[in-house]
Amino acid sequence: MKRALAILLVVCLIISFTFILGGCSRKGKCEECGRVETLKTIEFDGEKYHLCKDCYTIVEGLKELASIFG
Repeated sequence: MKRALAILLVVCLIISFTFILGGCSRKGKCEECGRVETLKTIEFDGEKYHLCKDCYTIVEGLKELASIFG
């Protein structure tokens, strides 16, 4: 009985961490390339965009370059 309760608590903990850590993503159509997948929200030039993983990585790189070169 204790073992089943412990397993249940671990499963609940894993599920709650999934919702907490994945809270900034949603499923939809990427605003840049149009692919339908899990999106990340990023703020760039004062506007929020919902981008797929690949487009998000590109924009993050652009933000780093902008901060380096001013």
